Amino acid sequence: MKIVVRELAAKDKKSWAKCFTALQFIEASLEPDRLQPSASLENNYWDYLHSQCAQKRGRVFVAMADTEICGFVAGWIEEDAANLITTLHEFGYISDISIAPDFRGQGIGRKLMIEIEAYLKEQGVAVVKVGVLAKNSKAHDFYSECGYHDHEISLIKSFT
Repeated sequence: MKIVVRELAAKDKKSWAKCFTALQFIEASLEPDRLQPSASLENNYWDYLHSQCAQKRGRVFVAMADTEICGFVAGWIEEDAANLITTLHEFGYISDISIAPDFRGQGIGRKLMIEIEAYLKEQGVAVVKVGVLAKNSKAHDFYSECGYHDHEISLIKSFT
């Protein structure tokens, strides 16, 4: 099966939503603060991705298997010139990557990472960051295989 990576288009919303839903199911199974997938969440997140990309020189890329979206990745440029404790005042940020369940383990995630990293590098950043839920060991392993290393760790305490 040939996989083609291209930019997300408006016509892709319904097919993209399947991958977004898969991502939300995984995250909701790992952490109780993650929202369950819904049509409202899909619509709001679709709008959010487009807004972030427009404001922050970002892109969303999709992986196509024939006419079906089998994965997506989104990323943009984050700027924090006022940060006094780091030299990372501008960096690429990968906000999301998701592969449809039937297509996992076929190298599609790596193709998407290569595409978004190339785009972010073209934008002039020297560093790319990606976040991962602590309990998502598969995603953490994947990012490590792509050359990422642990940088900061957030801890959370709930009073409920």
